Amino acid sequence: MQDDYPKFATEENFKKFVANLKGITDLDEVTKTFSDKEKVADYLIDNLLVIELKTLKSNPRDKVIGYVQSETDKINQAEGLPVFYGQHNFREATQILQDGEKLTTKLDNLYFRQIEEVMRKANKQIKSTINSFGMTHNTYGFLTIINERADFYQPEILAGYICRELLKTNVDGTPKYSNIHQVAFIQSSYKVNDISDNILIPCHFIKNSLLVDTELSKKAEEVMIFFWSEFARFVGIENFHIKNPRDLPATKII
Repeated sequence: MQDDYPKFATEENFKKFVANLKGITDLDEVTKTFSDKEKVADYLIDNLLVIELKTLKSNPRDKVIGYVQSETDKINQAEGLPVFYGQHNFREATQILQDGEKLTTKLDNLYFRQIEEVMRKANKQIKSTINSFGMTHNTYGFLTIINERADFYQPEILAGYICRELLKTNVDGTPKYSNIHQVAFIQSSYKVNDISDNILIPCHFIKNSLLVDTELSKKAEEVMIFFWSEFARFVGIENFHIKNPRDLPATKII
């Protein structure tokens, strides 16, 4: 992880921003008096938006590197297979093996497991929030994932995984993540500069294309555009711009 980069979008910054934002309810405060309650999401905006914040604080790098080293040793010791010297791309090296696809799939599972887990939990928490507060089933579920530690893959690869995960369905054909309309994925240790050397917020927005757009969802998306524009200014990024998600292909990573 590039620790010399300013971490604009950290969990701490996000919570400070929300605490000073009018019109948003901190559900941690509201639900303190609840008894035997299900785990609910973090924030609520009227009867319009449920926002869940998840932060990736653990780094699976050691597990991934250990797995790659173990499999590389097996390959080098096996008879009839080429011996690899020096540094090689693990995926390219395993392509010549009969079970190479299986090896790379396990590698991805080791790394992506924590992202799938936070998405699964967030989907349940958003649903629980909607039920607990008697909100309409069309209430917009927004998941924010701040990645503070997992740096083995580039942000674009992780965002691509989230995009593919959102497209998964259950056995009966219903969306796996029926309560998550959109995900904001932030790689907090990265900064991005445009051609004019302006600092851009390192954030990917991924919309769930399996969920139908409604008038409520359109209004929610407009609120979130304002939300993120204000957050960018809060962390010191003046030149922030996001296109309206509904004007783009549903699976497009913005």
